Amino acid sequence: MRRKILIVEDEPNMSRGLKDNLEFEGYDVDLADNGAMGLKMILANPYALIVMDVMMPEMSGSASRALMRRLSALSSCGWS
Repeated sequence: MRRKILIVEDEPNMSRGLKDNLEFEGYDVDLADNGAMGLKMILANPYALIVMDVMMPEMSGSASRALMRRLSALSSCGWS
């Protein structure tokens, strides 16, 4: 089974380049273009790795991570 990676990046060229390289290495890659979308995808899918930009529209990477940590405290998902 291929490991799944989420890239949360608002710059299309950056996310496409990362996706292409990671897929070449054998990973399944999903893309989200803002922190809010990324958080929704994280809650719906198990990811082996999340690559997240810090400065994005709608919800920054820092805000998304802080919310993930709060949600993790309420569940057993194990995010850190």
